[in-house]
Amino acid sequence: MKVTITGNGRIVAEKILNKGRRSHGAWGRMADRMGSLWLEETKRLSATQYASTAQLRKMGHPYAQRHFRAQGKKARAGLPAPSYFINRQTGKLLAGWKLDKYTGWRDIYLRITNPVSYFIYLHFGTRKMIRRPILGMALRFASRRYRELYEQAEREIHGM
Repeated sequence: MKVTITGNGRIVAEKILNKGRRSHGAWGRMADRMGSLWLEETKRLSATQYASTAQLRKMGHPYAQRHFRAQGKKARAGLPAPSYFINRQTGKLLAGWKLDKYTGWRDIYLRITNPVSYFIYLHFGTRKMIRRPILGMALRFASRRYRELYEQAEREIHGM
């Protein structure tokens, strides 16, 4: 009888350990998929070309702060595209996106970076230009599929 209990206990412990090993890999793969989705959405938002520089100039520089500070009749009715769409001109911003993944003891961190010098001005804005929240919006669009990825990782861990 003692042998059976010990044997069952060992089997249960091995199953838990195996799930633990599967768990680590499954969560890592889920984080990779989440990061890929986020990067894909970020690239999609920065790949749009809806106006040339000359056309934006003719529109009166629609992303300038002065249009959003204006009161009354001078206030602009709207933007040619939502502020999180970045109008592609040279393609340097689009080509520069990179996903970094850091794995800690218990946590996985994802970070999207871009070495283009003017990205910080787009993201935070300047005193003359409105901010363009591309990373936050890309994360919001990508998060629509996160539940599906989470459930997929759960199935993988529990062997379903």
